[in-house]
Amino acid sequence: MIKLAISFLIFMNPFAQFLYLKNVADELDMKTFMRVYWRASLMSFIVCAAFAFLGEDLFT
Repeated sequence: MIKLAISFLIFMNPFAQFLYLKNVADELDMKTFMRVYWRASLMSFIVCAAFAFLGEDLFT
């Protein structure tokens, strides 16, 4: 599970996300931005984890 979490962090690349989300962060207050960011990260993690565990079965 730790390996999956590290792979997810590498895949999501938080340093590059800073550049992509700069305009969104400027338009929202920090509390709202963090709530949106964490929800999006959680959804991405769930999708990636689902494909990590079920992907081979889905595509064979």
